Amino acid sequence: MENQELDPAILAGKSAHKKEKKAAKKELAKERVFMAAERLQLAWVRSAITLTALGFTIYKIFESLMKEEGKHLIFGQIGGREIGMFMLFAGFFGLI
Repeated sequence: MENQELDPAILAGKSAHKKEKKAAKKELAKERVFMAAERLQLAWVRSAITLTALGFTIYKIFESLMKEEGKHLIFGQIGGREIGMFMLFAGFFGLI
């Protein structure tokens, strides 16, 4: 029984198995990093599209308020049109 455990062929097989296991772990680690980077990129795209849509919405709301009530500025010198345009540009920049 002890002779079988010390057999070089069995030891070589165990060594090869450990090397295969390590290679498989490295490959899985690379796949996890790739998938994480892909999720991050999709999150950036989702955020940029949301900013763009919100910018369009704010712009259109301000435009309708201007027609109805004649309001021009929200925060001193900055109006809804400027905020909407900023969000539009930020969203488009994020997509690029």
